[in-house]
Amino acid sequence: MMPSFVSWDSLLLKLSPYLLLMLISMLLFLPGVANLPVIDRDEAHFSQASRQMVQTGQYFQVRFQEKTRFQKPPGINWLQAASVKLFSDGQATQIWPYRIPSIIGALLSVLLTFFFARRFVSDKAAMLASGFLASSLLLIVEAHMAVIDTSLLSSVLLMQGALWVIYNDALAAKKSPWGWALLFWLAMTYGLLLKGVTPLVGVLSVSTLCVIERRVDWMRGLHIYCGLLLFSLLSLAWLLLLNSAENSNYLWQMIHKDLLPKLQGGHESHGKPPLFHLIILPLTFWPASLFLWQAAVYGFKNRQQPVVRFLLAWILPTWIFFEIMPTKLPQYVLPTFPAIALLCALAVFYGEKLIKPGRLLHVLQLLWGILSLALAACLLALPYFLMQKTSVISILVCSFISIMSVVAVYFAWQGAYRRASITVLLTALIAFPLIFAGLLPQLKPLWISRNVVQLIDNSQVSAQNPLLVIGYAEPSLVFYLNTHHVKFVEPEAAAGLLLKNSHHLLLLDKDNFNQLMPKNPDYFLLAHTQGYNYSKGRWVELFLVGHKPHPVVDNSHDSAWA
Repeated sequence: MMPSFVSWDSLLLKLSPYLLLMLISMLLFLPGVANLPVIDRDEAHFSQASRQMVQTGQYFQVRFQEKTRFQKPPGINWLQAASVKLFSDGQATQIWPYRIPSIIGALLSVLLTFFFARRFVSDKAAMLASGFLASSLLLIVEAHMAVIDTSLLSSVLLMQGALWVIYNDALAAKKSPWGWALLFWLAMTYGLLLKGVTPLVGVLSVSTLCVIERRVDWMRGLHIYCGLLLFSLLSLAWLLLLNSAENSNYLWQMIHKDLLPKLQGGHESHGKPPLFHLIILPLTFWPASLFLWQAAVYGFKNRQQPVVRFLLAWILPTWIFFEIMPTKLPQYVLPTFPAIALLCALAVFYGEKLIKPGRLLHVLQLLWGILSLALAACLLALPYFLMQKTSVISILVCSFISIMSVVAVYFAWQGAYRRASITVLLTALIAFPLIFAGLLPQLKPLWISRNVVQLIDNSQVSAQNPLLVIGYAEPSLVFYLNTHHVKFVEPEAAAGLLLKNSHHLLLLDKDNFNQLMPKNPDYFLLAHTQGYNYSKGRWVELFLVGHKPHPVVDNSHDSAWA
């Protein structure tokens, strides 16, 4: 019986880090997924396009209502459609099934970080790096939305992990099993199906490693010719199917409508100056951003070590590319976060002798503490700004983050980086679930579309009698009411539609309500709501208007339009 017990014990030792990481990840990623309303605009666009795939059965058509979405490949829509088919249906208005691929992508990213990192560093350092990645603000936000980025990150980790093994074997004059090259090219293909970032990261990393090593023979393990052929054939297959379904050159449309505008200027008002990503990194990587400076110093001083060389070749060229690109969004640099997290973990475990506490380091630690206190203060002020009241949960979150931030800075100031790392992980494990499950869903003025839908009886709108919307164009409204139950129109078009069918409900912003309603005495105010449109950064008032059920003889009362 002894061998059996030994084998089980060995198995548990191997599984326990993964089980612990899964538990940590679920505590961070799951709270709020079911009760957080649909978020505009990317999540609403992606989820609605996926929903239409399920509704129509046309899985090679990526559309928002009648408009084809040429912005991205269909990979995330296929993942979301599969999740909806498994857990729900195309008519349901619950958003959580569409978020499951994001949760899985984030979980896989954390587990893959540990799986690959432990091959080259200690298990403790790999574990801490995975914890830093799981607790980063940007990854947690993306895991709560039905968007591409966490699935994309998992594809990058599969590709970079395979590249890391091949590179390390080449340095040791070993021949890599061909399976690693196959994984590299399949992961790159999968990444392209989601977004073109994965091939970009792979090409930049390989090129940088060639420059660093001043040799290219190490690339033999990639089997480049066979890999490129496999990558091209698989990518061409889904592109041809999309071209056929849309009767268009889908690749050219993506390049022309999405990629080129981003390279030429600030696409869709997302233009930012160089160093934008670096400036916001202390926030997007919070709370583990406390160790960013230590990671930078450790990386510089150990740049000749193969592990650090690979991590720098992963981070720097990708980061520089996105800093140069005019269009910038915080999630663009997410593919570098696993490597940053590992450098931070290495600095915590092995950087105590290399990184002595000094004035600059202390200043940066204090700045991290100020950032943390400012974040806590914003979470406290947010309910008051939106609803003119303070919530109990915001007070709890603010107090907890403030106390734990002071403790983390104290430990870091003393050079006790391991204690500081445990403190920041505990901060994330308790604060983020409270924020996403408790605080954000109760901020009703943020969720305008959900508030509007609660004012409408489902029997009042249909494909034949859609809600006409003027002056408010957030896609979440379409997801909540269904594909053809909403029609975004201009005031002139609305007048023509009302002449044909007077039973339409109208949703108007304040300006259009004041301009159009006095001219249409046959319509009256049904309901009114207001909220903060975070997509545009301003308050809006919306008016739900309907046709009077009976003729009115006396039209002299104007109070109905006030």
